[in-house]
Amino acid sequence: MKTKMMQFGILTLLLVAPYFLLAQAKKDKVKSMKIAYITDELSLSPTESEKFWPIYNEMEEKMKNIRKEIKNSIEEMHTKAEDMKEEEFKKHINSILNAEIQEGDIKKEYLNKIASSIGFKKTAKLMKIEKEFKAKLINEMHDKPPHPSHPPKHR
Repeated sequence: MKTKMMQFGILTLLLVAPYFLLAQAKKDKVKSMKIAYITDELSLSPTESEKFWPIYNEMEEKMKNIRKEIKNSIEEMHTKAEDMKEEEFKKHINSILNAEIQEGDIKKEYLNKIASSIGFKKTAKLMKIEKEFKAKLINEMHDKPPHPSHPPKHR
């Protein structure tokens, strides 16, 4: 019995691992594309890049953690909606709103740090090109035909 469970576990891991590796490879590719796009669009010199990227990456990591908190809170509200009381919904909503405020505070702090390394003109341009990159990425995703294993969802 234990051997069968072990074999099933190994087989499952072997079947699922490629999907996780592919997802990670896609994330790495997007990150590389974003770095190249921002560096090019801002015309960052090597000296500016050296100062800019550690600050930017730190900001992105903090923002990612907050977005994860928000996502988890929203998912928890929806999965437990039937059993939750009004007060619990209020707690979750306030938590989400506080996290969004925290997001704004982090962005304000880090954009000022970035401005001290590359100037306010390039920082203002950064804010614009981040949105452009995201839109470009979304458009590319919509233009690609879906993978055969992921047919389009009909709404």
